[in-house]
Formats: sequence, structure tokens, C-alpha cells
Amino acid sequence: MIGHFFASERANVALTFGMMALPILTVVGLAVDYSDISRVRAETQNLADAAAIAAVVKQDATEPEMFLAAETYVREAAALKNNMKIVSVKANVPGEGRLRVEVTGRAETHLLRMIGEESVDFKVSAEAFRDLSTDIEVVFALDTTGSMDGDKIRALRKAARSLVDLLATSEGGRVRFGVVPFANYVNVGMSNRNAAWIDVPQDATLPGQTCKKTITDPSSCRWEDDPKPRCNDGVCKTGKIQVCDPSAYGPDICTDRMTQWLGCVGSRPGNLGLATDQPGIRYSGIMDTWCGPAPVLPLTDDTKAVNNRIASMSAYGATYIPAGLLWGINMLTPGAPASAAEPFDPTGANVRPRKSLVLMTDGDNTMLPDWTGSMPDGSHRAFTNRPDLTAIANQYTATLCDNAKKLNIEVFTIAFDVKDPVTKSMLQRCATDASHFFDADDAAELMVAFNDVAQTLRKVRLAH
Repeated sequence: MIGHFFASERANVALTFGMMALPILTVVGLAVDYSDISRVRAETQNLADAAAIAAVVKQDATEPEMFLAAETYVREAAALKNNMKIVSVKANVPGEGRLRVEVTGRAETHLLRMIGEESVDFKVSAEAFRDLSTDIEVVFALDTTGSMDGDKIRALRKAARSLVDLLATSEGGRVRFGVVPFANYVNVGMSNRNAAWIDVPQDATLPGQTCKKTITDPSSCRWEDDPKPRCNDGVCKTGKIQVCDPSAYGPDICTDRMTQWLGCVGSRPGNLGLATDQPGIRYSGIMDTWCGPAPVLPLTDDTKAVNNRIASMSAYGATYIPAGLLWGINMLTPGAPASAAEPFDPTGANVRPRKSLVLMTDGDNTMLPDWTGSMPDGSHRAFTNRPDLTAIANQYTATLCDNAKKLNIEVFTIAFDVKDPVTKSMLQRCATDASHFFDADDAAELMVAFNDVAQTLRKVRLAH
């Protein structure tokens, strides 16, 4: 009898658990999936916000062109995120200078698949309007170091050009742009060789020759795995190396040794290395050093020239953020070494004109000026795994940020895939305030960051 009782109880417990299993799994599935759905919804809302801003600033566009611009923005940005699917994008014009964007998104589920719910659809909307009534001068100080190679430099080009396009159409105010690509140095352009503010030695032929081997029989060469990783600005990659038999080589080709200037500018000595005044004390042209194909572009309203300069940027070299900041401030300051800037707003309000500096970087300082020893000309010396030297370079960065803000320059900072919390904190403090700092983990967030900068500068506002 007792045995039958316990057997019956076990059966009842099993039956009860079986009856409760489905509801329990459903509740657990809802709890787990709710977090993912909420995250995807928030990311889609950000895209809708940015798309409304990106489309509404196109003043001369027809309504269908604005609608297409909004849809294109959402779909291209969503394509960069693996977990985001867009069902539909709709837009309408609720009033003059306004645009409303409605996005239907789809979030895939995980545990809820067990009960047949493979995805959840949701809707988000954004409405933006534009208002621009003042002249703007905005300078990009853009990190083009070796760690930006590949997809990252392509994402930067696209995001920066998007900001230019968003700001290019004005309603009563003129917008001018300057571009300062930076890495180990800034390239000020070889056209400035004879400028009064820089001292550049003459190119010259040196004693002796430089010789290199030539391959006359490529069939005697092959590509093999390179046992040594190649490192650029702290990013190391493995690859292939060409190995040739002795029979592959022909006579050496020799050329005269040359010393020449390629546009690179060094840091001035002492505190002048962090100063944008006293243009009478010259900068030094750094000889025999490559500092990228894209020289600085002074302020201009020629948006084609601006976009072309951004498109010509390539990744190379190590990181010295103060160089980009210094020349960004120079571009916004009237007089030498850059003469295109208007005078600062005499009221100190930074309204007429509004001067802004957009600093974007993806990593840590890895260089410092060396005014002594073997490089007294203001050249920069690279270092690795030296927290003490990084701290000095970071302090230089902070000083220049403070100098910009003392001039009432509006400072935006964008951390692109920055992992080091010290560098991220430095960039946060560098910005004018918390709303001027952006932490972008990927290409889609970088695009949103640049468009948020455009929103602030053009006084584009979200209505919701």
C-alpha cells in the first residue's frame, strides 16, 4: 500500500512538473529575450534619430529625395550590425523644415523559438527640424595612424564626409571646414616650404648612393609565411614575405642619396610645443620623414575639396594626439600659420562665428617630442610600454584641450574603438562637456557620433 502511495506521489509530481514546464520556459524565455529586444530597439531608435537628422538638413532636396536619404541611411547603418533587421522605413513631412521617420525593426529571439516565436517586430519613430542662423567654422583633427588601417579608416572617411554633407546646406549661415589628418606628425603641405612661420632646410644631395636589388626572374620567387609579425602603431599582423633564389636578381639599381622635405612639421621647443601664439618663433620642417598623403586643408566652403581631402587620407605611423590638436587650434585661429579663420567672437560667446574642433582618435599616445639628444629639431620619438611617457603625452593633450576651451572653441571628442580607460577618460575631459564626448565601438556608432555632432552644430533638433 505504502509503495503504491509513493509511486503515485512521484507520478503526481512528474505530472505537475510536466504541466508547469511550458509556462516556466515561457517566462524564462521572455526574461532572457526581453533584454536583447530592448537593446536592438534602442539601437534602432538611434538610427531613426540619426536618419531624420541626416535627411532634414538637405535643404534643397525634394520630399522623395529626403525620404530616400532617410531610408538609405537606416538600411546602410543597420547592415553593419549583425543582429539588426529592418522591415520597413517610412517618412513624411509634418511641417516646413521638419521630417518624421518611422522604422519597423525585427529582433530575433533565442529561447522563445522553442514555442514558435522566432522574432519580434517593433516600431520606433523620430522627428527632426532644422534651424541655422550663424556662421560656423569646424575643423576635423582626425587620427590616421597605423591602427586605423583597413575598415576603420574607411569608416572614418565615410562618417566625416557625412558630417560635411549634412552641414554644407545652410539657411542663412556660412559653413567652412578645415581638415587636419595626424599621426606621428602633421603634414602642412610642401607649398608652405617658404612660409615665414616655418624653417625648412633645403633639399640636397648627400655623399654616396643608395642601392637596391632588382628582380629580373620572378619565377624564381615565392611567397612564404613571415615568421615575424609586422607592427604598426601597436597593431601587429602576420602575413607573407617574398623569398627569392639568388638567380632571381639582376644588377643593383643605385641612386644618389638625398635629404628632402615631404611636408612634415615638428613641435616647437618647450612650452611653445603646446602654444598656438607667438607665430614669430618658427616651426621646424622635419626632413626625410613621411607623414601621409593628405596635408592639412585650411578653412574653406568648397565642400568638394573638403571631401576629396578626407577621401585621400590613409593609415600610417604612430600616434601623437597633441599634433592634431595643436594644428586644429591653429586652423581656427586668425593669422599665421593659418590665415583663413575669422576673428574670434568678441563677446566670448562663440556665436559669431561659432568655432568648433572635432577630435577623433582610436588609441593611445605612442610618441613624444625630443628637443635634445640626437633630435633637437622637434622630431617625435616613438615608445612602447612606457606608462610614464604616455602620461606625459596625455598631459600635453589635456593642456591643448584646455587651451582650446580658453579660446572659447567648442571641442567635440570621439573615441573610436578605444579600449584603454585612461585614454577614454582623457578624451571625456577634453570635450567641452559630457554631451560633446562620443564613445563609438564600431563603424555604425561612429557614423551616429559624427551625425550627432552635425545635429549640435546645425541646431538640428529632435522633436520627440
